[in-house]
Amino acid sequence: MPQRNGVVKAVVSKIASVSEQTHTDGICQLRQLSRDDPESRQLIVDANAVTLIVESLYSSSPLMQENATATLLNLSIASKEHLMWSDGGALDALSHALRHPASPFVAQCAAVTIFSLLSSESFRPIINDKRDIIFGLLEIVRDQKSAPRSIKDAMVEMGAVQALFSLMINNGRFGLI
Repeated sequence: MPQRNGVVKAVVSKIASVSEQTHTDGICQLRQLSRDDPESRQLIVDANAVTLIVESLYSSSPLMQENATATLLNLSIASKEHLMWSDGGALDALSHALRHPASPFVAQCAAVTIFSLLSSESFRPIINDKRDIIFGLLEIVRDQKSAPRSIKDAMVEMGAVQALFSLMINNGRFGLI
């Protein structure tokens, strides 16, 4: 465990770098680490990496956005609470990634991450208050340029459509669509 913790801290220090190349390399490594080693997910969260990862969603670089959204998706499986409360910026950044994705994969990962967060009943009202998220999810379905896989995986198979419907019914937002 101490060795794993050292690796995580070293990678997190890369994403704190002012060098874009070092930052991108660190985000790519965090994605791989969070995907391949589920035990590292909590270590990444504990190393205060979430805020740095969230900031990467505002990058115009497809590589940066893709790896940041995939990492957040992996972390959402292990620690929803830390994603939700990371300086309050995670939802706004995910909304940005939905509305301004650098690639279709970014929109897909952002949608699935939001769905993962919606699996916690206590987060539904918080997410529901972020209208840009709801409109971003709906835009994926409406946009003819959306990749079929984005619509199928992010919206139908992963249950985001049901989650959106549940948000509207549970919070009385009929007519939102």
